[in-house]
Amino acid sequence: MIETAGGGVEEGEELQDAIKRELKEKLGVKVDVICKIGVVSDCYNLIHRHNINNYFLCKVESFGEKELTEDEINNFHLSTLKLSYEKVVREYDYRSNTRLGKLIANRELPVLHRAKEIIDI
Repeated sequence: MIETAGGGVEEGEELQDAIKRELKEKLGVKVDVICKIGVVSDCYNLIHRHNINNYFLCKVESFGEKELTEDEINNFHLSTLKLSYEKVVREYDYRSNTRLGKLIANRELPVLHRAKEIIDI
C-alpha cells in the first residue's frame, strides 16, 4: 500500500509543527507549509481505530536523512516513493481492489486532486 507521509501529533504540539516534524522523520525533508488542504476522518474497523487526518500542501526546502524508528523499518517496512501525480493516481486506482486499498484511495485521492487544483491555480 502507498500513503502520503504523516504521523501523529504529540501532546501540546501544533498541527503545522507536527507535519514539519513528521516529514523530517519519515522523508528526511525540511518543508515550508503552504496551506492546509483539508481534514478527512476515517475508521479502520478491523483494528478499532479512528483517524482524523489533517492534510497540508508543503514545499520542500531541503533534503536530509530520515529518522525512522525500528518499528517503522522492521514492522511497517516504510520506504519512500517519488511518483508523479498521474502515477500516484493510477497506483491508488490499482490498489483500490482490496478493502484497505479502497479505504486509503478514498481518503487520499480527493486530497491529491485538491492539492493539484491549488498548484495549478
